[in-house]
Amino acid sequence: MLQEPPRPIQQRRMNVPALAIEDMDSQALGLKRKLREWRVRQMKERDFEGEEFFGPQQVMSECIPRRIIELAHASKLTDTAVLVEKVQWCDTPKFADEILEIIHSVYLPQPLQQQQQSGCIEQLTSS
Repeated sequence: MLQEPPRPIQQRRMNVPALAIEDMDSQALGLKRKLREWRVRQMKERDFEGEEFFGPQQVMSECIPRRIIELAHASKLTDTAVLVEKVQWCDTPKFADEILEIIHSVYLPQPLQQQQQSGCIEQLTSS
């Protein structure tokens, strides 16, 4: 009998709950706005401005910013390697640094956020 070849192991996507628009806080909405602004800048830089058929989705489809926002909201995007692995967008390696900079302008990286919180606690306890 012929044996079936082993199936390739598929990487599971990080289990992050979907974030509905009505559930987005000001940070998530701010990140959404900044990612859209970035897409518009990319359209201009790539000379796609005025492209009516695909529009900004030619640069980055709508599902990519949503995935980025969900992961950022859950504090899962710590560095470019994680961004590339978890977002699974063909241009992530090319733009990972830019996108991560945008993310961290809205959501502070976890260690920095913890430092700020502990600094606030120290200030409160020393008063």
